[in-house]
Amino acid sequence: MSDQSSQRFSISIGQYGHPQLQAARHWAILVENVAQPTPWTGNVTEYQVSGSTETYAYAKPEAVNIKDNSAYMGRILVGSVDGQRRDDIEDILGQVPITHGDLGWNCQNWVALGLQALADAGIQVKTFSQPQMHKMLEDVRA
Repeated sequence: MSDQSSQRFSISIGQYGHPQLQAARHWAILVENVAQPTPWTGNVTEYQVSGSTETYAYAKPEAVNIKDNSAYMGRILVGSVDGQRRDDIEDILGQVPITHGDLGWNCQNWVALGLQALADAGIQVKTFSQPQMHKMLEDVRA
């Protein structure tokens, strides 16, 4: 077994939706659980907020096979993390501010803030505005 600290793991924005709810899109930050350069397996740790306007909370990160989720629509690769810093992601994202009581704030705002927090902490990710991410994700399909 190779030393995980010298390996790199991809970081993506995952998008979820339902065909009958065209405008409703959920975003999460996905960290691959299999080191590069292995092709995309869908085996990821999912970082996200859940709830609604008054109840949003940072959800406990969960290891999932994203390809098994029928709501999964696709992803965009935004960076990578080395094995030594991989465990830092949970703490960094757990500190991202969550807004309650604002109908204009949702999981997509949190993902944008989360990417910025990761970049500020020295994790190799590209940051984008929400409109840029919307544009990149609008045609993405698994």
